[in-house]
Amino acid sequence: MVAIVGLVSIVVSGGALAGGYALAGRPAESALSAVVAIFWLILRQHKVTWGGDLGLVAATAAATIGMMLGVGSPWMLVGLVAALTAWDLDAFVRWLQDCPNADEAGALQRTHLQRLLVADLLGLGLGLLALQLHLRLRLGVLVLLGLVLAVGLSRAVRYLRRQAE
Repeated sequence: MVAIVGLVSIVVSGGALAGGYALAGRPAESALSAVVAIFWLILRQHKVTWGGDLGLVAATAAATIGMMLGVGSPWMLVGLVAALTAWDLDAFVRWLQDCPNADEAGALQRTHLQRLLVADLLGLGLGLLALQLHLRLRLGVLVLLGLVLAVGLSRAVRYLRRQAE
């Protein structure tokens, strides 16, 4: 189940990024986004361990560049969230291979997918909300907010990892 969701996430990520670029009249960037997604799928098929990392970096770069070029922001957001999902599931599958009990693995997969769904929905919802808000903040405030966000996310990840153990 996790493998299928990971596969679908890569397709959704590549499709959203390519579709966003295509709708913005940027066929070269659209084709490149599709090629990157296909390359990610090939690396995944061959079980290349760094393929997920490369795919996430490429999708993040594509979404960032798309935002800078004025491509449809919701498309870039969906592409990025789907890429994060695929990357997470890729790492989860590698971690799950060390699980000796098949029954335990099934329960872990269900729990992980439920948590990931909540994280994806929150990420999309908050991302769409952020795209609608237009605030003018000074650089110092932005840096401070970025640091608070980084510390908060690292603590949340640490807490969730402890809960999973």
